Amino acid sequence: MSTWYIGILNRISPKSDHKLKKETSWPSTLSIVGDVGYNCFKEIKRGDLAYIADLSKKRGKIEIELARVFDKSKVETDQGDLHLAIEPEHTYFLERQPFYEMLGKSDIKSRSCEKILNADQLKLIVDTLSSIKRKRKPKS
Repeated sequence: MSTWYIGILNRISPKSDHKLKKETSWPSTLSIVGDVGYNCFKEIKRGDLAYIADLSKKRGKIEIELARVFDKSKVETDQGDLHLAIEPEHTYFLERQPFYEMLGKSDIKSRSCEKILNADQLKLIVDTLSSIKRKRKPKS
């Protein structure tokens, strides 16, 4: 099992999301990563983990999802042909400066879209994201 870093430069449109789920019969509860590169699509396997960074917004914190790959499919859409269905497990929000510093220290180019993480890169990302303070749940 591999762990990936995937940067999303464009969010998938509702129209493409609907078409993909209709043609693949993927459950509506899954999230879709659209327009995946050929090498990633070829190498990624069901069950792999991925840190998926949403780089589509120009301001504010970067949203990073830790997700498990549910499936992959080739479906022709306005937003590319190669797509992943993912099951998000956890969402992190990181300020832009620390996010880009984390990528730089991990030797990941900020605009690179897909990369299998080696042990050192994975450790740095896990350490950075686990240092984010979480809000406590209110007592019931």
